Amino acid sequence: MYTCALYATSGSAEFSIAVIFLTTCVEQCVYIMLVSWVAVRIMENGFHAYVDQKTSCAENRSVE
Repeated sequence: MYTCALYATSGSAEFSIAVIFLTTCVEQCVYIMLVSWVAVRIMENGFHAYVDQKTSCAENRSVE
């Protein structure tokens, strides 16, 4: 099992997102991390998002 964590902080709005995945697929984990980073750049507008998900090569991602 691999644990992948992504912490990104954006601008003075202090938008931050934490994505933690437990997965057996490193490629899947890295892909989700990249997608999450892009999502952070898009949504850097003054609200906070926290994603905590444990998955095994699944696709569901929840951003609030």
